[in-house]
Amino acid sequence: MTNQPLDRLAPDGYVAERMTYYAALYPRLREVARQRGYALALHGSLKKDLDVLAAPWTEDATDAWTLAHALCEAASGMIEPRTDAGQSPMVKPHGRLSWTIHLGRDGGYIDLSVMPRDRDVIAPRPASPGGWRTLFRTLRAWTGL
Repeated sequence: MTNQPLDRLAPDGYVAERMTYYAALYPRLREVARQRGYALALHGSLKKDLDVLAAPWTEDATDAWTLAHALCEAASGMIEPRTDAGQSPMVKPHGRLSWTIHLGRDGGYIDLSVMPRDRDVIAPRPASPGGWRTLFRTLRAWTGL
């Protein structure tokens, strides 16, 4: 193996060595998440990054920040501060929080998305009692009840 950065070893970003590293790292990440009340799922190709989705799995799941920093430590990584690209974590659709965890100078990284715990989700409330009636009518119309 040469001392070139992994991105230069193969065309189009496909790097077998990086995929092997991600595969070896995943069991450690899964155990750290399990200890904090989360289940992990992988998505994506593993070619460029390790796309990880964390879902709270137990009633006593830790907050997303605690999980993200524990996974970062387990991977010996560094969380991107995102000063010029916005805040860290980024807020994604459905309340997901997203962090980028860099894994060293070769360009590998974890793209972590954490789904919110139910107690972290604030359900929208109608502004008035009439709003509740409208909400229930809408739900009846959708469900046919």
